[in-house]
Amino acid sequence: MRIFTLLTVLLLFAVAAAHVYRIMNNFDVIIGPYTIPMMASWVGAAVTGFLGLMVLVEMRR
Repeated sequence: MRIFTLLTVLLLFAVAAAHVYRIMNNFDVIIGPYTIPMMASWVGAAVTGFLGLMVLVEMRR
């Protein structure tokens, strides 16, 4: 079960890093006719980073 938990933490941190990369480079994400606002990456980075941190803390118990 620890391997699955570690993979989950790595995946969450990778998604958070992708959001931070988008924020730092200020590029647009366009899906069809919709442009995803930059605020979505701020929220996405905060949520996935927090969840990854919480799973990492829980794994160490």
